[in-house]
Amino acid sequence: MVTDNLLKRLSRWRSAVSTALSDNTISRRQLMKVSGGLVLAASIPVFRGQAATPSEIMVDDATTLSYLDNAAWIPQGRPSDKQAYVVAAPWCPYCQALYKAAGTAKLDVQLRWVMAYPRDAQSEAKNRYAAITRSTEALDHTYKTGAPLPNLPDDARWLAAWNDGVRLALQPRENARIAGTGAGYGATPSVYWPTADGLALRTGFNPGDIQKLFQGIVARPEAKDIVPIATTFSGTVTAERQLSMMLCTQKGTTLRAVPSLAAPAIQTLPPQSCLSGNKIAETSADGRWVYMPYAHEGQATIGGWAPLEAMVTQNGTRPNI
Repeated sequence: MVTDNLLKRLSRWRSAVSTALSDNTISRRQLMKVSGGLVLAASIPVFRGQAATPSEIMVDDATTLSYLDNAAWIPQGRPSDKQAYVVAAPWCPYCQALYKAAGTAKLDVQLRWVMAYPRDAQSEAKNRYAAITRSTEALDHTYKTGAPLPNLPDDARWLAAWNDGVRLALQPRENARIAGTGAGYGATPSVYWPTADGLALRTGFNPGDIQKLFQGIVARPEAKDIVPIATTFSGTVTAERQLSMMLCTQKGTTLRAVPSLAAPAIQTLPPQSCLSGNKIAETSADGRWVYMPYAHEGQATIGGWAPLEAMVTQNGTRPNI
């Protein structure tokens, strides 16, 4: 790639050549003989990566349902051919109300809870407990008892990140669908269920509405005993270390919730755009990845993972890390 220093040298060379030709102190044949390499170098395209904000991805019904199916969800209720997904926050009183109402209502629908929206260390710990255990005891802890949390394996961190990645991936679609309805953006919980007309979405919850939810729900027997892909990610990260480097895309790339090609796609980086990477992860399945934070929510950092092989330095060279 052509560096800034070489570009300056090329500019000076062009000026000198122009003067020599006009003064007849060098022939065009001599010029081509001594400067062929520089002429070739001048024809190489310059990489000009710029710091950029990632772009949102708008997902369709099929992708939305796939992301929900494959999250580390917690089942509430017995297995059923009818399932509804609840993307919830541990600090949300409306989520708590729905959990309690669903526990006493006679529903023929299994609720599947995807715990997300960490905004501090306490809510992050609750989400990790929910993701790694996938048990109603974790929901009881979050919305009822508040008992001390046990020590958790490191895989809990990855599964919680996968779940929050589902929330981030679905947020643009959710915002677009509730715009103008008065429901507001980012309302929790977000409840999804399949109907004959597509995927239904309801945000927020009124305790008196429990019997009105899931209207028109259609059965999906094939998803009754599904094994979420998120649960197979455990143990695939073999090493992780800190990093501090600006990295750029040449052709654009996708940021994912965790370092896995199977994880939810949460943002895209356009061609020749750059972000600062602060972690490197090595995986047994999909090679090396770099973590790129791009936003904050409360005390939580929002970011995504990109394959390291898709990234270059600001000079256009492969990162030597």
